[in-house]
Amino acid sequence: MTMKSMTSANNHPSGQLPNGARALNIPAEIRLLVLEEAADAKRAMSALRAPGVRFASKRVETEATFVRELEDFAPDLVLAGSTLPAYSGRLALELTRRTHPEIPVIMIGERIAGEETLELLRAGAKDYVFKDNLARLAEAVLAARRWEQGRRERGEKELLLRVSELRYRRLFESAKDGILILDAKTGQIVDANPFMTQLLGYSGEEYFGKFLWQIGAFADAAASRAAFEKLKQKRYIRYDDLPLKTKTGQLVSVEFVSNVYPEGGQETIQCNIRDLTDRKATERKRCGLAVQRFNRQDKTFGV
Repeated sequence: MTMKSMTSANNHPSGQLPNGARALNIPAEIRLLVLEEAADAKRAMSALRAPGVRFASKRVETEATFVRELEDFAPDLVLAGSTLPAYSGRLALELTRRTHPEIPVIMIGERIAGEETLELLRAGAKDYVFKDNLARLAEAVLAARRWEQGRRERGEKELLLRVSELRYRRLFESAKDGILILDAKTGQIVDANPFMTQLLGYSGEEYFGKFLWQIGAFADAAASRAAFEKLKQKRYIRYDDLPLKTKTGQLVSVEFVSNVYPEGGQETIQCNIRDLTDRKATERKRCGLAVQRFNRQDKTFGV
């Protein structure tokens, strides 16, 4: 016969936790799905209450109720007895790992050979607690809870990182300035955005793995090497009007700004290259108009 119970385990009316609870750094209430016989489950719950672990529990004994409560009760952690006649803890562990790998499982059972314990741990159990040493259960539960919270936080950080990388990639691909990414140690180009191809006519493959001074655009090899050494020392370099040569031999004036910055435990160089062609054309036009106005004034005053 299957027995189920919901237990709120804050048994300290004063609202203060015992010293043992503070030492264990007790988190907020933990939801426990307990696959165990009534008497053994009662002893396990008492072992958790003693140091002040706060929990809500649901006890089951069969596969059908275990599967249902994994969904309905949505536990933070599973405690699985290893010797139930109706449904073994080993099967519950395998099911949980397959369907809810984010939920830690702690096995509770008799003392067994070390190799058997290792097999359960290899199968995915977070711990194995002996029934005659339930005093260790509270720390095992809290350690598994900390592991799950850490995993969740790492997952959130990884998701934010992937979103950030995607946003950066979109900006990189759509930028109307040329961008080159260099390995700070070697100076080799590891990435080039599409605008660099549009600007100078070299394909991405012609950039990758090359040094700046190996590309015709940066024809002065000695000057390019010197600039690279200066960049590594100063971590910043800027040229307000740098002439680059396109693949077809035309000269293009650019603003060239380069920075060294840390990324993923290593240093990276980003070169931002802005085409000055339109700006220079506008400046020439303005100069031309200014000269024309000056000449007209000269004629007006008979100079």
